[in-house]
Amino acid sequence: MLFRDKIEKFAFFLIPFSIRLIPELLNPYPIGYDNGHYIWAITNFQNVEILPLFQDRYAPLAYIILYLVKIVTTLPSDWVLKIVPAVLFGVLGYAVGRYGERSVDRRFGYVMILLFSFNLASLRLSWDLLKQVMANMFLVFALPYLLDEPDTRKEVIFTVLSVLSVLSHQTTIVNIVLIITYYSAIKKRWRFLGSLSLIGLAVSQIALRYLSDSILSSFMFLTIFDSLNFMIVSMPILVVLGGFGLYQLGWGDRVMACFLVSGFVFSLTVAGGGFAFSGWRFAATLSIPLSYYAARGSILVGEVTRKNYVVALTVLVAALFTAPMLLGFNPTEYTVFMPKNFSDNIFPYQSQYEMDALIKASKWCSINTPEDSLILTEDSMVDWLKLYSEREVQGWWSTDYEETLNNSKTIDRPVYIVWWFIEESDLVIIREGFTEGSDLKVMKIVIS
Repeated sequence: MLFRDKIEKFAFFLIPFSIRLIPELLNPYPIGYDNGHYIWAITNFQNVEILPLFQDRYAPLAYIILYLVKIVTTLPSDWVLKIVPAVLFGVLGYAVGRYGERSVDRRFGYVMILLFSFNLASLRLSWDLLKQVMANMFLVFALPYLLDEPDTRKEVIFTVLSVLSVLSHQTTIVNIVLIITYYSAIKKRWRFLGSLSLIGLAVSQIALRYLSDSILSSFMFLTIFDSLNFMIVSMPILVVLGGFGLYQLGWGDRVMACFLVSGFVFSLTVAGGGFAFSGWRFAATLSIPLSYYAARGSILVGEVTRKNYVVALTVLVAALFTAPMLLGFNPTEYTVFMPKNFSDNIFPYQSQYEMDALIKASKWCSINTPEDSLILTEDSMVDWLKLYSEREVQGWWSTDYEETLNNSKTIDRPVYIVWWFIEESDLVIIREGFTEGSDLKVMKIVIS
């Protein structure tokens, strides 16, 4: 029985890990928009400032762990970013299932894992938002320690895991504050709240320095509308089934309610530092509490209708809804409620040959351009170019290249552009045709 118990618990990890691994097996390069940044960061780890903040923007723990994996395994950086995201998603799934098992039972944990893993929002986080995945992994591992009777040892473990969560991604402090405040009030553990507040001050340089410029002073109707629609469109199964499970009043349900409320409120208020267009990143983390309530709802519907297949049918529908994204398609382009890069699977623009062309163009620049050259490109290509060209690279966002281009014309150094085509008289195409079917070009600014 002990061996069977271990196998069943290992399945908590294996299910989400296997699902997340599918797109990696279908593509030779790491999937996801931001992974070029991680590859560049761990390749150049010893040359960048890590503490107290990575590049004055990011919590450092994810970078440190990725770099240690690279050192211990001796794997190339791109292979680290093909394997680690799937492992992290598997560990997060294990934490989700463990919480479900501790709150209800093991069957409930399996249902929760399956609904969490076959979910557009959960998977999109796992593509390349590794800091958030890691932060929520530590947070969900911490939550079961609040389910039992108050105990100093368990509260210490919860505190340590919470600090690791904040060191992975600062924004989980919003969830932690509400959950702990509620816990302390209900359980009358005010000394615990005070102790955690002191620890919070110790990491405030990381948390508050990052969040202070990110939170708006008031809510905007448009932001609320976008966040609600994002949840409905990307997680319709979880939202519908979750409605049936929200009435539950167990302690595990109330902890998840705090998670849900704090996460949704924060998704409405973020701005700046890339968040002005990225509230969906935080609404997507609601897939964790919504998976909990959806599991409650699917089991309840099965019991009420006396149909044993309801839960299995629910998981099947969730899997079919998610399948296009796992296979490299972009189902979310059917709606205007989610940004294009929400489900970008293959960088860039779903075309693998463009990735080959970008790497070849970057290597060409490293050989054929002066060392003091400046290379301009779109934001999604910046880190790949930095990695392979070994040149200074600046980026513009989307197709808004005019300001970046005009500013570069006053620079007294060679300036190159890696892009498809720009209609400018000062640009000369000096190299193209890097791969068959790709129109990616290297252009040079020539002021006459």
